[in-house]
Amino acid sequence: MKMKNEELLKLQIRFYFLSTVTDAQVQDVLTFIDSPAFLREVSTAREMLNIGEVPVISREAVVKTGESVGIYLMGSKTKKYNDKHIGSVLMKMVAWRKILEIWQTNNPSFKDKLDKTTNKILEKLNCDSRYSQITQQAILLGIIGYSNQIHFFVDGEAYFATPTYIIVVKPDTTDKQVKQALKQIRGHYFQPRKKQDGKITTPKRPPYYPKIMDYHDWYWQRVKGLTYAQIANRYVDIHPKDKILDETEIIKGVKKYEKLLLK
Repeated sequence: MKMKNEELLKLQIRFYFLSTVTDAQVQDVLTFIDSPAFLREVSTAREMLNIGEVPVISREAVVKTGESVGIYLMGSKTKKYNDKHIGSVLMKMVAWRKILEIWQTNNPSFKDKLDKTTNKILEKLNCDSRYSQITQQAILLGIIGYSNQIHFFVDGEAYFATPTYIIVVKPDTTDKQVKQALKQIRGHYFQPRKKQDGKITTPKRPPYYPKIMDYHDWYWQRVKGLTYAQIANRYVDIHPKDKILDETEIIKGVKKYEKLLLK
């Protein structure tokens, strides 16, 4: 059943990206958390985990947890709890693990159920485990923090956010060898996978759009009920140097974005 716009707006996931995240990575994450299929699963998961409102842990508690593990957040008390600071804490594995521990301590009967539910969601949507952390953040907090850092160091140990391929570079390793290794690694990411119905599918790399953040904004403005003309006028007011003569580019952008969303 198609979700109503009111339901989508209520479930919309807030986000913050590390500044080094590429347009392609932003697109992959945004089209995942914006997808009605994903938001429906988030809603169902919250019901199963007896979550009435999000965040299950206050923004103040999230920030304090971040500060307790050495994350320094600048700004006044009000600004300290904005999306940027919350996301900055969530993208650090050591902080996120502590936040999870707080929730699990307060909800011991659901401790294992969150992991199982997350795995089922990713399997159902045919998505790999690199989305596990942001899926749990979406369920528990309604906001995600995303970083393209490969690993995190805690007390001398390396924790990997997702299954990760490692290239060990020695003093005599050549650039050519690194490039060859990267080429081999890339070949592992789009391998055939078995879906829930038993069918074999090969993930296809989608086209990437430099204006993906604009497409995201336009899509949600449409969900809010704005016309294409109204969205175009707003965009021109904010970006006077970008000439959009009519709503045609808005329509194309929204349609492209909708095609990228999980079905």
